[in-house]
Amino acid sequence: MLSRVFSHQEFITIREDAEGDGSTDFNFIEPRVLAYCTSRGYVGVVDTRDKKHPSWENQLHDKKIGSVSVCSKTNTLVTASNDCTVAVFDLRKVNRKSTLASFSHGRAVSNGVISENGQSILTTSYDDTLRIYSTVKGEARSADMRCPTAIH
Repeated sequence: MLSRVFSHQEFITIREDAEGDGSTDFNFIEPRVLAYCTSRGYVGVVDTRDKKHPSWENQLHDKKIGSVSVCSKTNTLVTASNDCTVAVFDLRKVNRKSTLASFSHGRAVSNGVISENGQSILTTSYDDTLRIYSTVKGEARSADMRCPTAIH
């Protein structure tokens, strides 16, 4: 039994347009602020206390962004895209020209998640690999793990 009553408030609706653009993922930056990504390569931020929705939106990839991940502690935003890349941005200055780092996979990247302390990024891709990247300055290392193919 739930000991707490949940309520909801609709504050933004990202509708699919004629070209198939719709929201694909979101991640909370803080309790009332969230980042979202779209199937046309855009990332936006919504502050539910603000009347202007979204607060900002920028195209960061040419293809679908499948996931967006945020580490508020380090002001870092990570995107994973069908263009076979994971990109890292400073949350305070997000645009294509301000990419802090970019990592490539052999095929589309389905997810990129930054750790709570901001020191690692885990990625998954359709090239059947999981990768862990270090974000610690001076440590440009990654570790690959092959995913076994499904047996039918």
